Order: sequence, then C-alpha cells, then structure tokens
Amino acid sequence: MRCFYINLDAAAQRRRSLEENFAQIKKADWSLTRIAAIDAAYIEANEVGGSLKPVEKAYFLSHKKALQESMNDDDAVFILEDDAMFGSDTCNIVEQLPEFAKDLEWDIVFTDAVVPNVGDMSGLVMLRHGLADKKEIRLIDLKSFSFAGSTAYIVKGTSKERLFDVIDSQAEINEPYDLFLRKKIYHGDIKGLLCFPFITSTSEFSTLSSIQSGVERKPDERKADLIWDLFRKLTWIERDMERHRIALTMIDQSLSEEDRAFGVLWAAQSAKGFEAK
Repeated sequence: MRCFYINLDAAAQRRRSLEENFAQIKKADWSLTRIAAIDAAYIEANEVGGSLKPVEKAYFLSHKKALQESMNDDDAVFILEDDAMFGSDTCNIVEQLPEFAKDLEWDIVFTDAVVPNVGDMSGLVMLRHGLADKKEIRLIDLKSFSFAGSTAYIVKGTSKERLFDVIDSQAEINEPYDLFLRKKIYHGDIKGLLCFPFITSTSEFSTLSSIQSGVERKPDERKADLIWDLFRKLTWIERDMERHRIALTMIDQSLSEEDRAFGVLWAAQSAKGFEAK
C-alpha cells in the first residue's frame, strides 16, 4: 500500500512524528511518501479564485496534489494529513478492507472522521461496545451520515481518476475540502464509506491544525474542535483512555451543573448493557 502524507515544509516536528509512527508499524510492502503541502503564499501569488481564505484553499489543493501524485498506477492509495496516526493493527485491517467491502460500492473509505452530531456519537459508542469486544469492523455508508475531516482516507485504485476529475472541475474553491467531499458523497457523485471503530487516529498535533492556525477561531469553536478530536481518539480501535484523562477533566470542569446533569443521562443511555424499552 502506497501512503502519501501532506506536510508543510516548515512543519518538521509533524513530519518526524508521522514518519516515526509509520516506521514502527509498517509492513514490508507499505511505503510512505511526503507531499510538500501548498501554502497560502502560492494561493496569493497565483490568484486562486474562491471565497475561502488562502490557507483553506491551500489545504484543498494539497489534497488534489497528493491524489495526482498517485495516478501513475491503478492501485489504491492512502492519503493522510500529517497529524494522522497509525496503530499496530492499521495495516492488517486496511489490507482486509477489500474483503469487508466486497458487497459494497465505494470510491473512498475514511479510516476515521469528525462526528459533529451528539446523537450520532451516542449511536457509535453503542455500536463500538459490540464491535470492539468481537474485534470487528463495520463499514458505514456516508451518503446520509453527518461527518467532517479528511485526515486519513483510502481511494480505490479504479476511482482515483474519477475523483481527481471531480476535484479538478472546481474553477473556484468555495468550501473546505472535507465538506466538498461530503457534499459529493451526499449527492452520489462519490461513494464513501467510514471504518468503525476507527482504524487510524490523530496525533497530539491534531489540536494544533495547520489549517486552523491560519483561520481565526472563536473560543466556542476551539472547544468544539477539542471535543470532536477527543471523540475520534476515544473511539479509535486502539484507544488509550488514560492518555486523555486530563483533557476530559478540563472539559468536565467547564460544564455547568445543568450541562453535567444532562450529560450523565446521555452517557447512561450510551453505556454498555443499556437496553431501551
């Protein structure tokens, strides 16, 4: 499996972190190739059109560049951002995906994602209880599922050219790359699946996204990003609960008495063994 990761020239720590992680878990026939990310200066110099900020346009075109680099063969490609993280079982599960998806149509499989809806979070937590115990993976059809993020995804070999054409058709860039993909999946232009439990995760750099560093964020938006990122980490198939104890405590301390009361009720209904009447 060829893996391509997107990384700004200045982001040396991210580059080192991902490459070290990959070196620890890779199989003999897996490779990791760095794609130098397009930056905001390129966007401004080339007057790339669209309503997004230059850094967001750069993010979009960097993914397009990574896909284009993979077009010299018909094999599937794993595209990553530099805050992605592999687990000890990631390679084995990815290699089994064709078998898992043999009865499904797909162009792209996300190996983890942002889940912004609390109802969907609860449903996934309950699903994880059964799957994790049996060490099983479920592929979720994304056509009607609310998601975001493009940290790690696999593009089917025979779908690469069509996906590239869909991306290349945008004369202007008016929406973030992940939401562009989501819209195309909703409309049926791309067939997307999501691995669950997640088979990749995000590193410590995920809360310091290169994209967000160039976009002004309000305190509530930063809090939402932290919550969504922690959910990804906690539903990863190889999660480490203790590792995120401090962040969870910080979020808990920010809640009002009312917030905490409803949170207990929602948590209880997501708990293992809960049966609705």
